[in-house]
Amino acid sequence: MNTSVLRQTPFSHRMAPIHCRILLTLLVVSVSACAGQRQIIVREPSSRIPPTWLTTPPLSEEFVYAVGSATGAESLQAGRDIARSNAANQLASFVGVDIVSGIGITTKHDDRFGSNTTVSTQSQTRTAARLVEVDVVDEYHVKTTREAGRIHQERFDVSLLCRYRKSSAAKERERMDQENRQLASDALNLFVDATNSSETAQDLALLMKLTEARTMLDQVPDSTPLPSDTQFRAGIDAGSLKREVARELSIVETRHRTLDIHFEDTSLDPNQRQLFVRELGKTLTTKDIGIGENGRFLLVVGNLEFTVGGIVLSKQAVSLAYTYEIRDKWNNDRVSSSGSGITKGFGNDATEAADEAVRAVAKQIASETIKNQ
Repeated sequence: MNTSVLRQTPFSHRMAPIHCRILLTLLVVSVSACAGQRQIIVREPSSRIPPTWLTTPPLSEEFVYAVGSATGAESLQAGRDIARSNAANQLASFVGVDIVSGIGITTKHDDRFGSNTTVSTQSQTRTAARLVEVDVVDEYHVKTTREAGRIHQERFDVSLLCRYRKSSAAKERERMDQENRQLASDALNLFVDATNSSETAQDLALLMKLTEARTMLDQVPDSTPLPSDTQFRAGIDAGSLKREVARELSIVETRHRTLDIHFEDTSLDPNQRQLFVRELGKTLTTKDIGIGENGRFLLVVGNLEFTVGGIVLSKQAVSLAYTYEIRDKWNNDRVSSSGSGITKGFGNDATEAADEAVRAVAKQIASETIKNQ
């Protein structure tokens, strides 16, 4: 090494690498070549040293803290909103709410940290928690700018330190517990009312009551106790009631998707009627529609009259005219759909051709039934 050269180098030149290292702690620049195009990436942190709360949130007797984060937001404000929502999820879990989706945030005054924020949460398994006065205490963000040719792109990584008063959490838990108990009690009353109406077990109102009861129970914890002063058996909780409702609802929903069949003014013999029902069922079951006597709907098939035609390509032709109506037995036998038509069947003889025409009618009616469901 030529020490004379080092001694003759100006002091400012010797200090240049040190200045570069200091600048690089505040500003990271990446230059790369891709397909001959120069790309510059610049990262600008909001403070030279990242805050310690990023990895170690504060501990307090009065508050619970959470760090919310957002990565790659298109604007600083969008990143703040996402980070605030993320922190709200964590704070809501402290209260005892499982957040599934939907954090709505309103801010009373628009300062940098968005303090005095009210957070509303929506949950599919619990009643909604209302976290009032979630405060944003501090913020740290990094702005990343990318330039490549005419492309100029800015993205923001944002972290927020938020806090929530523990005494407010206790009050919120109490409010939610009361709301859960009331919802479970209302669901129980609906279930008892529905199941006690045995004379109208195949009624649309039963389906609606059980569905509403299930919706209520889906919003409360399974451990929520039910009122003791009820006709229902003592000691049952919301989870047990939910299973009872689901069992009854499954029975009603099955009847709701079941079709009874009645033949009227038809020339079909017993074997052809069985053939019709079997062929109809093959198509309906693909859409979870069953055939039975206790179903909600009644299919009335009428005017099934055969007409023997000529010989077509050495096959006997038979036509079958039909009409049908689907009546809603749960709605005063209201006709929900109807139709008519003519199908043709071909076979080695008239009997074989007639059977083929019956299959064709069954498929056609089943297809129209599915379409109108």
